[in-house]
Amino acid sequence: MKIGKGNKLAIFFISIGILLGIIFLALGLKYRKEIFVFHNAIDSLPTQIYASDCGEIEYLRVGTGEPLLVIHGIFGGIDQGIANVNGIFPEGYDQIFISRYGYLQSPLPQDPSPQKQAALYVCLLDHLGLNQVTVIAHSAGATSAMELAARYPDRVKALVLVSPNAPGTVDVTLPPQAVAQTMFHSDFVFWMITTYARTSLYGTMGVPVGYSLSPSEKELVDSLVQTVLPVSRRGDGAIWDMFVSNPAVSETEFGNIQAPTLVVSAVDDPMALYQNAQAMSKRIPNAALLTVPSGGHMLLGQNELVIGTIRDFVSHP
Repeated sequence: MKIGKGNKLAIFFISIGILLGIIFLALGLKYRKEIFVFHNAIDSLPTQIYASDCGEIEYLRVGTGEPLLVIHGIFGGIDQGIANVNGIFPEGYDQIFISRYGYLQSPLPQDPSPQKQAALYVCLLDHLGLNQVTVIAHSAGATSAMELAARYPDRVKALVLVSPNAPGTVDVTLPPQAVAQTMFHSDFVFWMITTYARTSLYGTMGVPVGYSLSPSEKELVDSLVQTVLPVSRRGDGAIWDMFVSNPAVSETEFGNIQAPTLVVSAVDDPMALYQNAQAMSKRIPNAALLTVPSGGHMLLGQNELVIGTIRDFVSHP
């Protein structure tokens, strides 16, 4: 039987449709399997929720010894905080990891501010029976960490700010807030990007333009890119950081920070610019600046310098 041109065209499009259906089915199954792993990794953390008049905060306490409050950066949570200090602190520390407003199981209140976030930290410390802690904060976490040190100076023994958010101009262009609201709550969108266009996020992670990643550094960056997932459980916090908390750093009373402070910043950081960190360190009365020659926001290739300096500072602030 002879098949007409119209029928051939119909068969062609049907075949294409079936093929696309199979591809999307396979893609959907792969997505569901892998995103389950990311959700399960978070759910398996033995965290606790502390609820008080100050608000609710998720925390995880690990180890015994000198108390250390670890405050994560943007697109983070307790899991990012753990990764941030991995390998820095040996035994002998009581590490308190928290999820900031809008991250994982810490809800974003109706009228959040870095000042209220700092007050919530104090309520948590009271609940844990801790009078004073050393604080280490990364990136966007620096804003509320400095509010804690400025407003409650007797509660902070020492302050470490790594690649910190600081007042000044930035080279980062923010997406429209409406776009961010959609994207930063879509696990599928971010899964597609991290799976099939991972290198497009390198700049977002703070890898300088033109920086040549070694194989081990590429493996590290790739693993950190995936910690954004599941973004749906970090989206509220990330949007608040971008549009409210990060700009609010200019309101910090830096002169009220009494604790010995270490500011760590790379000269080529494309996100939290070195000149901003340098200027901020001069406004904090008892601050020292560690200038890292390269490595971008993640301080790539600088473990020996950075870890050694932070360890020494925390041991003898």
